[in-house]
This record gives sequence, structure tokens and C-alpha cells, in this order.
Amino acid sequence: MRRVLVAASLVLSYLLLAVSCGSPVAPTSSTTLDQFVQALRQQGLSVSLAGQISPEVNGFFSVPAQQVRVNSGQVNAFVY
Repeated sequence: MRRVLVAASLVLSYLLLAVSCGSPVAPTSSTTLDQFVQALRQQGLSVSLAGQISPEVNGFFSVPAQQVRVNSGQVNAFVY
């Protein structure tokens, strides 16, 4: 039983180390809204800016939502 616990601990430690050495979760560079739109267009999508939604309307965001139309849908982008 003790061998199983030691082996499981070693495997879990290895997995934790492997996961923590991966790519970062946060972006490595700041991206502006214009760069975001340009990246979507480079992927062949139809993109246009549609306006803003104030933080007071959203309630829990501290910055306005930038409305971006992508093909036939709408995306709210938050630039911090």
C-alpha cells in the first residue's frame, strides 16, 4: 500500500511540474482592439466595430465593452 502511495505522489508531482512549465495563461504582449480586429480579418472573417457598452450597464466590468461584429455574430471585447 505504501508503494502505491509513493508512486502516486511521484506521478502527481511530475504532472504538476509538467503542467506548470507549459505556456503562460496570460498573453505575453498587450494587444489593442485594432490588433484583435486585424487578426480576425487575417483569418478571413468579416469584422466591424459596432460601438461600446458602458461599465454601468454591464455592472461587473470596470471598462466599457467594445462591440465587435464578426461575420453574423457579435462579440464583446474588454480591453484592460
